[in-house]
Amino acid sequence: MGACYYILIASSLIQTGRTADVRNNQGLTAVPADLEKTGTIKLMNNSISDVGVGLFPNKARKLFLHQNLLTEVSPNAFCNTVLEQIFLDFNFLTSVPDFTCKSNSLQVISLTGNRLVGHMDSAVLSPYPHLRSVRLGFNNFTSFDRDLFCNFPLDTLNVESNQLTEFPYLGCVADIFLRLVIFNNPICSISQSDIGNFTALMTLGMNGLCLPDLEIILSGNSHDSGCEWFVSVQSEDHSAR
Repeated sequence: MGACYYILIASSLIQTGRTADVRNNQGLTAVPADLEKTGTIKLMNNSISDVGVGLFPNKARKLFLHQNLLTEVSPNAFCNTVLEQIFLDFNFLTSVPDFTCKSNSLQVISLTGNRLVGHMDSAVLSPYPHLRSVRLGFNNFTSFDRDLFCNFPLDTLNVESNQLTEFPYLGCVADIFLRLVIFNNPICSISQSDIGNFTALMTLGMNGLCLPDLEIILSGNSHDSGCEWFVSVQSEDHSAR
């Protein structure tokens, strides 16, 4: 195994090799100009308010930018990269950023804990034919287009702690879908077909919904015993998740 070398920069740690890691630096307000040219970039828990355009290495595949001060992201911010996974959790975004220039490579979009509200149109995610994981928890979405998750091979969806009143439609990916977390939404009606059509489902998190008939629905489900259920009709606190 090759040796790892560490360089101390502005009270943060950058590891040369596979990961450039610059985190927990409240004085860091912009993307460093001398980031390691590597596939994984970690810039979490800083005070970055602008990611600029073309500031990330061409080799960058995974970008971790959660817990910064971002209110928007330029559509051209990551066009020079080979971006596959983007994590923008717990920033201050009020709209889903446009990653269209990475439509042929993007597989994971994580926007947990921002300020996204209202209805999401299917056009927002339709440009990404390889998208497999979408994380939208701890926002304030109220509804989704019926076909929002139907234009790509989605296998993981987290929409916990929003204001959804309807179970998201996933019938179009039922044969490949693996994980759904939908904790703490005011969903009070669900049909057996909403869950029962999944043939590959491994994890279903449904705590904190107002579904008095939930146990009846699940008892009629024909899932493989390997599925991990997190279900309750009682509201629970998941603020630490």
